[in-house]
Amino acid sequence: MPAKKVQNPQQKPRLGSDRKGMRTIPKNQGTVTPRVPGYRRHKASGKAIVTLSKRDFYLGVYGSPESKECYQEVVAKWLAAGRRWPDEAPSAGLSVNEILLRYVEYCEVRYSGNDSTLWHVRYAVKMTRVLYGTDLADSFGPRKLACIRESMIKTGICRASVNRYTGIVKRCFKWAASQELCPASVWQSLCTLEGLRKGMSTAPDMPPVRAVPSEYVDAIMPFLPRPVAGLVRLQRYTGCRPGEAVQCKSVDIDRSGSIWLWRLKDHKCAWRGTDRVIALGPQAQQVIREYEKPDLSAFLFSPQDTMTEVQAQRAAARKTPLSCGNRAGLHRKRKPRRAPGLQYTVSSFQHSLRKACDAADTAAKKALAERGEKVPEARIIPRWSPNQLRHSYATQVRREFGVDLAASALGHSNLSSIEVYAERSREKLIEIAQKIG
Repeated sequence: MPAKKVQNPQQKPRLGSDRKGMRTIPKNQGTVTPRVPGYRRHKASGKAIVTLSKRDFYLGVYGSPESKECYQEVVAKWLAAGRRWPDEAPSAGLSVNEILLRYVEYCEVRYSGNDSTLWHVRYAVKMTRVLYGTDLADSFGPRKLACIRESMIKTGICRASVNRYTGIVKRCFKWAASQELCPASVWQSLCTLEGLRKGMSTAPDMPPVRAVPSEYVDAIMPFLPRPVAGLVRLQRYTGCRPGEAVQCKSVDIDRSGSIWLWRLKDHKCAWRGTDRVIALGPQAQQVIREYEKPDLSAFLFSPQDTMTEVQAQRAAARKTPLSCGNRAGLHRKRKPRRAPGLQYTVSSFQHSLRKACDAADTAAKKALAERGEKVPEARIIPRWSPNQLRHSYATQVRREFGVDLAASALGHSNLSSIEVYAERSREKLIEIAQKIG
C-alpha cells in the first residue's frame, strides 16, 4: 500500500479551479477584500499611471514624490465616490445588487458591534436580492417593494418585522440617493408605500412583551451557567438592556460613592450624543464583586469562563482513575472551528436562557411524575427572553416612582420629558438603586 503523502505545513495552499477554469480561493482562507488599483509605470512614456473605472490617469514622472502624492489623491477621490469616478452618471447602470452591497458595507461600519441590527439589515437585503437583485436600481419602485413584502409575509414572520424590513429597504435607497448612486425619485416613490396596519393583512401579530414572573426566573437559575446567571441577576437589579449587560467591565464602573455608577461607552442611543449611566445598588454591587477579574478591562461575563467551568465539572465527574484512560485535555482541538468568545452576544445569551427554560420544564414535569401527580402536556416553565427582565424592572419602578422616573432609569430618550427629568432625577435614581438594585 503506497504511503500517504504528508503536506508540508509551511507550504502555501494551492489554488483550485472551478468548472469554468477560474481560479478559486481554498476554503477557510478568509474573505477577499476588493483590491485597490496599484501604482505602476507606463513603459512607453516612462510616466506613472493608475487605471480607475477603465480609465487611465497619468500621474507624472514615475517614482517621484509628486506622482505618488497624486496617486493617493486620485485613489481617495475614486474610493469616496463608491469606486467610480465622480463625473460619471449617478446611476451608471447600477443594479439593485450593487446598491445593496454598498449599503451593507456602510452598515457594517455604522452599526459595528450591534449584531442584532446588522442581522436585520442582511435579512432585508437577502429578500430584496433574491427577487430583484439583477434589475436596474432606477427601475425599483413601490410595486416591487410590495412584492418583496408579500414574500416576507409568506415566510410567516410577524407584521412588525415585515414593516421593519420594508423600512430597511427604504432607508437603503435613501442612503443610495444621498451618495448619488440612484435618483432621489426612487426613494421618494418607495415612501408612498405605507406600512402594514393591524388587521389589514395576513401577517400575524405577536403578543406584546410582558414582565416575567419572579418564580419563572428563580426556577431556571440552577440550570444556568454561572456567567449567564450573573447576567440575569445584573439585569434583574438594574433593568439594563441585554446588549448593555453583556459588555459590563470593571473599568467602566465608578465606585467613589455608596452607589456605584456604571457609565457605558457604547449603548443604543450613543449615536444621539446622550450618556447612559446605570446606578448599581447593593445587590448589583454584590454581583459585580462575585465576577470581578484581575484585568479591569476584561468582560465580567465571558463564554470562556463557562467553558472552563464545564470542563472542570466533567473532570470532577470522571469515573475512570487518572492513572488509566485519557488525560484531561488530551482530546481538545488546537484550532476548533467554533471557539468560545470573550463576551456573550444577545443571541447567545437568549439561547442559554431557552436551554435553561427547557431543562427547568423537564425537571418540573419529572418531579410531578415522581410524586404520582398528573403531568400536563403544556409547559410548566415557559420560555422567556432577556428583555422581559427589563420589563419586570420597569414595571416595579413605574409602580413605585412614576412613569417619568422609570423612563429615566431605563435610559429612554424618545420622551419629551426625559431631558427635563434627567438632571433632577439623579438623586431619585440613587434612591431607586438603594431600594431595588
